[in-house]
Amino acid sequence: MFRAPIIYLMIRAHFILLRCYLITTLVMIAPQAFASFELEGVIKDANSNPVKVNVSMRVVVTRGSDASCVLYSEYHASVDSNSAGLFTLMAGEGTRTTGFPSSIVFDNVFSNTGSQTCYDMSGVAQSVFTPTATEKRNVNLTLKYASGAT
Repeated sequence: MFRAPIIYLMIRAHFILLRCYLITTLVMIAPQAFASFELEGVIKDANSNPVKVNVSMRVVVTRGSDASCVLYSEYHASVDSNSAGLFTLMAGEGTRTTGFPSSIVFDNVFSNTGSQTCYDMSGVAQSVFTPTATEKRNVNLTLKYASGAT
């Protein structure tokens, strides 16, 4: 009976550490212009076992306060994980998702100066907003196995 909560806490703690690492990395590189940054993660099966697999991944950057406001979207056709399930990809170096304009500059997506355009998931412009000085961004990953399941 106590096993499930312990596993949950371990996974939750691991997620928090990964999230803190990602936030710390973004904060450290935020003052400088960048064309890409590294994302690392672990792919696990339903039983929390690491999986060595080749997947495709979509990286979507959304406005922190509004997840429906998509600022950037790209696709990575082939991402491999090792026997520990660890994968690495460079966000900003993927193939722009169909519909998203090539005029979007990746490092500008994380800038809190000027105005930015919100798109829907298909790349259709929805609105324009001016971020506050402390506006955050969310980086979301969606993976697809070769079988088509996500």
